Amino acid sequence: MVMSIATKIAMQMACKLGGELWAVEIPLKSLMVVGIDVCKDEFNKGMVVVGFVASINPGITRCFYNYPSIFSNYCLWFS
Repeated sequence: MVMSIATKIAMQMACKLGGELWAVEIPLKSLMVVGIDVCKDEFNKGMVVVGFVASINPGITRCFYNYPSIFSNYCLWFS
């Protein structure tokens, strides 16, 4: 059955306040999902942007993320 508009708005508000609307049962209890992305600037060859995200609870429904870090001399790390 189709949910009412009020129910959908209430679910969105609960999610915005930190609630979890769904979860997946994962058999590995000590699993952490990590993502890292590196982007090199095409116009300014010395600039690199790095982004990072990781799960912080067993249900993998909450995460930690870091705003992109900009490295001006990436030759020290990526050479």
